[in-house]
Amino acid sequence: MKDKTPFELITTYKREQCKCYDALLIKLEEQKKAIVNTNESRLMAIIEEKGGLIADSRKLEEKINGVLNELSAAERNKAIENVASLRGKIESSLKRLIALEAACEDILNIEKIHTQELIKELQQKKNVFRGYGKPGDTSGFSNKA
Repeated sequence: MKDKTPFELITTYKREQCKCYDALLIKLEEQKKAIVNTNESRLMAIIEEKGGLIADSRKLEEKINGVLNELSAAERNKAIENVASLRGKIESSLKRLIALEAACEDILNIEKIHTQELIKELQQKKNVFRGYGKPGDTSGFSNKA
């Protein structure tokens, strides 16, 4: 079997990287659903899976950079031109990933505000009940009727 040329390697690595980002987009959609459905265990699993995909993408980027570093400046420019469409697809995926992460963050912030309001309301109710004293404490009432 013939070894791949540097250009073929870079193209292969970029295609694999595109697949990683596509898988990340799917995971982010699942993450958004898990947040909306308040499914913490699923959310934690998704975050872990996302971490693996991000690590895979970084490894591919390191491989690409390693191949690029072995090329002359002219070859490097040609290799970059050869994968321009894949780079564009990756950039588009990154923009969508950022937007989805922001949407997830917004949902979590809304939930956080709602939870803070519930806590504040419970604390206010607790303070109201303190005014009644402890159960069985009749010191606030006179024995004369």
